[in-house]
Amino acid sequence: MTNDERDARTETTWQTLRRGLALSPELRTGLAATLGLALVYMVGRVAVPVAVQQGIDRGIVGGLNLDVVWSVVAVTAAILVVTTACGYLMMRRLFTVSETALANVRTRAFRHVHDLSMLHQQSERRGSLVSRVTSDVDQITQFLQWGGVILLVNLGQLVVTTAVMLAYSWQLTLVVLVAFLPAVLVIRQLQRRLGAAYATVRQRTGTLLGAVGESVVGAPVIRAYGIAGRTARRLDDAIDNQRLAQQRAIRISIVGSSVGELAAGLALAGVVVLGVTLGVDGTLSIGQLTAFLFLVTLFIQPVQIATEVLNEAQNAIAGWRRVLDVLDVAPDVADPGEQGRDLPAGPLDIRFAGVRFAYPGGPPVLHDIDLEIPAKSRVAVVGETGSGKTTFAKLLTRLMDPSAGAVLLSGVPLAQVRFDSLRSRVVMVPQDGFLFDATVGDNVRFARP
Repeated sequence: MTNDERDARTETTWQTLRRGLALSPELRTGLAATLGLALVYMVGRVAVPVAVQQGIDRGIVGGLNLDVVWSVVAVTAAILVVTTACGYLMMRRLFTVSETALANVRTRAFRHVHDLSMLHQQSERRGSLVSRVTSDVDQITQFLQWGGVILLVNLGQLVVTTAVMLAYSWQLTLVVLVAFLPAVLVIRQLQRRLGAAYATVRQRTGTLLGAVGESVVGAPVIRAYGIAGRTARRLDDAIDNQRLAQQRAIRISIVGSSVGELAAGLALAGVVVLGVTLGVDGTLSIGQLTAFLFLVTLFIQPVQIATEVLNEAQNAIAGWRRVLDVLDVAPDVADPGEQGRDLPAGPLDIRFAGVRFAYPGGPPVLHDIDLEIPAKSRVAVVGETGSGKTTFAKLLTRLMDPSAGAVLLSGVPLAQVRFDSLRSRVVMVPQDGFLFDATVGDNVRFARP
């Protein structure tokens, strides 16, 4: 079981949603007004069946009355104009709010990734952190802008339609609810499996992006060592694993959709049989039965597409969980900020006091280093590969913190120095160059534009 699958089982969907909403308070801004617009929009959808019933019972049955028919058409048209405007405003609000909220999430996630220590970044699979703040956030955005609209509309449609159906016939409404009750229970069970399936999809998508990124960035090395075939097979495996995970999730989704279709058929059949019986008894008029059949269709539509919406929702929840997992990681090399100290002016001397360091799960790399380097000195640190030279430099620049002991500059412990002050005074030039997507001049001037 992957870590993501384990997380999907230990944290429920609602818990993830609550954490996500707490992270994105913008999503709750004006939520009541948006729900109100959705409710008004749904009144317009229900107005058509009611208009059909009124037109049949009052304008056709017992003799054609065109005045009644035209009056019903005019009132219905006016209602549809108003509710369509409400639907437009609702969707505009949802799109604007979701883009604003998730832009802030993406910004926070990117900045948090940069705040994580080099040790943590190097321990992550290449592309994994990038996928969490790109494709995973994109998945959340896609759901909120598409699934969020449908979810609101469907919720309003179910509530309003059920209320109107009850007003027409509680017996027929009971038939519809009983027909869908088993489907709801089955779909709820399937959603648990779907959540774990999409957690695997998001994890394998991250693996795929990492493999693609490595093959592109490392293309010169791949060609130099003649391992293009092995790299291609690795990419093929990553693509195939992502495909298999996606197909498994889709198969679970299709089962839920089929259950919903079966429930819809049973509901319609039950309404027709009982509705005709009530009509013969005089309990229902022709117009009321016709309107109820329209209402059943409006009730069925949200349930039929609910599986697809929940399918995207589980995919988005899995992505949201991965983003939240990154944000939950506390930086182990933290900037003291305003509480920190600035380095003293002038040349700096260096002191390593009892410094030890070991990478997680590995043996010690540095053992009780006691060292003083006077200011204005030039010192060469030499040693065989793996002896700790780069680790020594990273500790001096506080890209990592020692496991024990302290590093001091002119008597000031590095852990107390603000990053702005440290970065402007102590610099490490890495042995591996990196060219940013800019001109040569921009790359040369990158640190000091």
